[in-house]
Amino acid sequence: MLRALGQFRRVMKGSGLLGKAGKLERRGRLPEARVALLEALETLEGTQGEVASSVRLPVVTGLARIAATMKDRVEAIGYIRQGLALWSEFRLKVPTTRKVETFTQWESWARAYLEAASNVPAEPTMKLDFIPDADPLARWSAYTAVMARLGER
Repeated sequence: MLRALGQFRRVMKGSGLLGKAGKLERRGRLPEARVALLEALETLEGTQGEVASSVRLPVVTGLARIAATMKDRVEAIGYIRQGLALWSEFRLKVPTTRKVETFTQWESWARAYLEAASNVPAEPTMKLDFIPDADPLARWSAYTAVMARLGER
């Protein structure tokens, strides 16, 4: 009984954070909305059932939307994939969900985003901090070597 009550409290807290994130997103305060959604996701950790899924799904879809808006393609793709998996699972468990149109629109957007992202070449990156005790010239040489190899592809 106490375990179920604890899960219910976590779901309610996650739901409250989801509402807060929605308000922040509408006001254009995307970094703060993202933090609220991440807190909601952390709060929902370990919770089970349809009620938890009904909060977890909009949290993940919101994170995907915010990441895409903030032009963080890698994070957006990760959350989109997670959201699509949750949406498929949720439809199987709760086929009579009320907000089908909202998630159907999100699914269309997510699939279009993934399609567009697959056509964009990956940007090469290299953290030069990972070359310990190297002088700046050695770091630059390593960077230019990596860039040259990527250009050959």
